[in-house]
Amino acid sequence: MAEAPITVKVDGNLASEVERIAGRLGVSPKEFVDQAIRRAVLSAERQRVDAEFARMKDDAAYQETLRQLEVELSPASDAAWQRLD
Repeated sequence: MAEAPITVKVDGNLASEVERIAGRLGVSPKEFVDQAIRRAVLSAERQRVDAEFARMKDDAAYQETLRQLEVELSPASDAAWQRLD
């Protein structure tokens, strides 16, 4: 994937910590920051997905759709499990 520049100004102490810790981990400060941003983005996406699942739990229409699917698919599911037994 192509790189895109992002300019971020941070406190001098934070920049020093990034350089120190990156050095200790054997990565460049850029790699360290890339990894930190990637973790933050994944965490934010995980929170979004978790919030969607939480909303589904309380969504009566969604729960009714699940009940209907379970009724419709139950015979096929039961037959598949019987074959495995």
